[in-house]
Amino acid sequence: MQQADSARKVPLTADVKDILPIIKRFMYSEREVFIRELASNAIDALQKLEQLARTGKASLDDGEPLRVEITVDPARGTITIEDNGIGMSSEEIVRYVNQIAFSGAKEFLNQHKDAETELIGQFGLGFYSSFMVSKLVEIITRSWRSEAGGCHWSCDGGPITRIDEKNPRPSRGTSVICHLEDNMREFLDPQRIEQVIRRFLDYAPYPIFLAGRQVNVVTAPWHLSPAEREGMPNERYGAFYERLNPDENRPLAWFHVESDFPIQVKALLFIPDRAPSAKGNLRMFATRTFITDHCTELLTDWLDFLDGVIDSPDLPLNVARDRFQQDRKVVTLRNHLATRTLGFLAEMLVKRRRDYTAFWECYGSRLKQGYVNCVMDEQKSFSEKIEKLLVFPSSRKPLTTIAEYLERASESAKPSILYMTDPHAQRAHLELMQSRNREVLFFTDPIDVVLVRILSEVHSKYSFIRIDQIGADESAKPVKPAAEASTGVKEPQAAEEIKDKKEETDWEPLSELFREIAGERINKVSIEALPSRDLPAILRVTDAGAKQDDLSRLMGGEAKHKWHLVINSNCPLIKTMARIGPGVRATAIPMGMVGQIWDNIRISSGLLKGDELMDAARRNHDFLTQLANHLF
Repeated sequence: MQQADSARKVPLTADVKDILPIIKRFMYSEREVFIRELASNAIDALQKLEQLARTGKASLDDGEPLRVEITVDPARGTITIEDNGIGMSSEEIVRYVNQIAFSGAKEFLNQHKDAETELIGQFGLGFYSSFMVSKLVEIITRSWRSEAGGCHWSCDGGPITRIDEKNPRPSRGTSVICHLEDNMREFLDPQRIEQVIRRFLDYAPYPIFLAGRQVNVVTAPWHLSPAEREGMPNERYGAFYERLNPDENRPLAWFHVESDFPIQVKALLFIPDRAPSAKGNLRMFATRTFITDHCTELLTDWLDFLDGVIDSPDLPLNVARDRFQQDRKVVTLRNHLATRTLGFLAEMLVKRRRDYTAFWECYGSRLKQGYVNCVMDEQKSFSEKIEKLLVFPSSRKPLTTIAEYLERASESAKPSILYMTDPHAQRAHLELMQSRNREVLFFTDPIDVVLVRILSEVHSKYSFIRIDQIGADESAKPVKPAAEASTGVKEPQAAEEIKDKKEETDWEPLSELFREIAGERINKVSIEALPSRDLPAILRVTDAGAKQDDLSRLMGGEAKHKWHLVINSNCPLIKTMARIGPGVRATAIPMGMVGQIWDNIRISSGLLKGDELMDAARRNHDFLTQLANHLF
């Protein structure tokens, strides 16, 4: 563009010829950020003018609303970003554009031009980002101070800028005109520009117009005051979430985070309704300007399902991601977000149990893993909070905390916490515990194997006992329910109350027969009067065996420990078998009956699989054949 004779030439610095070519090459895949940088400068000019007006130093009586306007001229190959903000005088242009802005760009490039890792936000080139896409840049400006005037500044990427003080804007504000390189004409497309605005500046505090149409939302929900939040309907939160995540389901819940200390932050976080394995998308803003998405560095691993926005002017923007994660302010914010999230979940657990149940179904395993990690890493402040959020199904409740479980237990039962890990294999034991009026927790997730061991160490005053474990029966002494005292309804008698009313029976021969059939797979046979008359026998495991079981289940293997066989003296079938005469015990029928009982116990306990089940079916057929031949 031909300059007027009144233009004066002002040099940048001696090494500009080295810097501007680097700017043109820098961030090749992200050249769209020049729109963000220039529009952000325009917004900053509007904010400064509004601040001057609030203090009475400037006037906004011209009636023009503060705004940013973007226009394109395909014929000239230009994109113009203008504002009606504070503007600049010629002296200010020399100081802020030729000196300060250029020095800032130079420092930015010197730090990052050789960086091999991605920069957070790639933020900081400011005005000189325009040279990534332009062969000529013009600034036409007029100061808010009438006596200061304005000027027309231009630079073609060389070391000399031209300033003409006789051709300023007719009114207060600044226009930046970028004459685009031939290979940058994509930024003459209004749809492409709108895409950039929607990505970076959708929630800028002033309207941004493109070809006469406002293209940004302006209202940033995370910047609302508490009173404004109260008045904002759920539908608007849902609409905001959908704007962030098109084609996603509605969120389960959301909450605001606001703090000025130890770090300034405003955030709106959502708990999405999505698959448990999916990660959220946390977007980082700086004063309502988008910086980057998928910012998982701001979340602990066990909260990486969170979605939404976080806005903080205190976070470092021009560092590599690996350094960003370790930055002191980032660590502080990450811990603050975790604390605030756990507090929100604790409130949901108490006040909105149905919502918490829906949350737990999606993300319960994440919290369990978080609890394990925090205990292992000795993050006690987090582990104690997470533990209060852990809920488990039980034989009485769809979901219950351990504290709630203990509140329902009688004083005599409280030292022990009964749990099961396999609803199928331990069903008989569950029925026994229910007959004793004892509640049983269901630890059926794979991670529960680790969880129960940690809980038992953290809470050493309680005994976590698997219901098929030796000693579980003793820990489950019968508890008289309140219903019996108030209604007179009798509960089933427990093992300690059941007595064999017949003459004393010699159980050793039958026990020996079970030892012979079971062989080395059992290490002990005992006789007990169990509450159920339908169970001939059950299997119990030692504490060490239970741990081996759980570890094998976690690793996908199979435990090889031995079992403790308990014969139920209260079962009519067992009583009849115990009276079989000595001369008949070793014959095919009694041996077959014991074999059938042994197979049935192992099938109900989930110990027989594949070919072993086929072998058990064959033995059953052979025994029925022998029995039929004997009877008929």
